[in-house]
Amino acid sequence: MKSPSIPIRVPRPGFTLVEMLVVIAIIGVLIGMTLPALSAVRESARRSQCNMRLLKIGQAMEDYVSVYGALPAGTREPAGPIQNRPVGFHQSWTAQLLPYLEQPAAVAQLDYAMSVYDPRNAKVRRYSMADFVCPSAPDLGNVAWPASSYAGSHHDREAPIDADNNGLLFRNSAVRYDQITDGRAYTLLVGEKRPDSNDLGWLSGTRATLRNAGQDLSVVSASTPIAAAPSATHVGGFGSHHSGAVLFLLADGSVRPLGTDTDPQRLQLLANRADGELISWPDP
Repeated sequence: MKSPSIPIRVPRPGFTLVEMLVVIAIIGVLIGMTLPALSAVRESARRSQCNMRLLKIGQAMEDYVSVYGALPAGTREPAGPIQNRPVGFHQSWTAQLLPYLEQPAAVAQLDYAMSVYDPRNAKVRRYSMADFVCPSAPDLGNVAWPASSYAGSHHDREAPIDADNNGLLFRNSAVRYDQITDGRAYTLLVGEKRPDSNDLGWLSGTRATLRNAGQDLSVVSASTPIAAAPSATHVGGFGSHHSGAVLFLLADGSVRPLGTDTDPQRLQLLANRADGELISWPDP
């Protein structure tokens, strides 16, 4: 009689607990190595988009000049100096560029004869203008009015915004190209800025849309906290949400980065439209 065969159990291949933990650890390391690279790629794309928005503002400035013969006023206000308070006319250069930024609805609803703080202009003032926002800027939930990431250059040093400033956009200014005697390619027109909690919004011709070169760029860099203005007439400088650089639109329509380690004196020379000094562009 044939004896019954005994089935042979062949062990199935599988992971031990130790092997699984090793695989998980390797995956974690790979993810940790990949995330910074992905973050850098995203920031590079955001910076490129920010560059394009400044170029668009530059083209709008060019179109404005072709119609009026001069750059728009940095802010329209009968008396100066400008105070960082919601009192006054304060029509910013941003409002004057709306017809050239393909914003017909905003133009139709904005009453250019009234203060930007008038209730009739509240709807436009609450409108978030994508053309004036850097893609790298965080969502400022504590800001009452949608803010601009870009500010016109009104002076080469810290000073109140007034009619005697030596930049390109200041109180009741109307600077012609032939008045930029240092050369349009060597004069700052608009640069990045970081709004604080007291920002009066992208429509306001105060420090909300005007800044000066009286502050080292490294003081307001991507890693530093945003401080409110110490006084009503204090304006403050430029800064960005990009690491190591601030983007600037020049009077010739080009956009160039300035490193946060840029020499403060060189920055001041670039902000003055007619200082007569020879200057070369610093490396970004």
